[in-house]
Amino acid sequence: MSGPVVADPTVYFADLQGMVFGVNAATGRTSWTRRLARGTKADLYLHGGTLYVGSLDHACYALDRFSGVPRWQLEGGGPILQKPAVGGDTCYVRIEDVPDRFGQPAD
Repeated sequence: MSGPVVADPTVYFADLQGMVFGVNAATGRTSWTRRLARGTKADLYLHGGTLYVGSLDHACYALDRFSGVPRWQLEGGGPILQKPAVGGDTCYVRIEDVPDRFGQPAD
């Protein structure tokens, strides 16, 4: 499960089953949910009106922070286990090494 991100009045978090949540911190009511193909272990990152989610399904998602509607997704070559970062108009992610069937990192 990812670490939460807070932008008053909403708390954002995701779970290992692939659900991302926007919850009103004052009322506890769910504002929106979004299902991803797989869950996440990476912390979420909030930049402006966009919530970035790195996923175990090898994708980084950019979701509208107010509605959860996807803005775009980037397909990577392996699971994203660390928080995305944003600089200017570019989103950066670290894609984990994918071990081959013998347990060594793939070349």
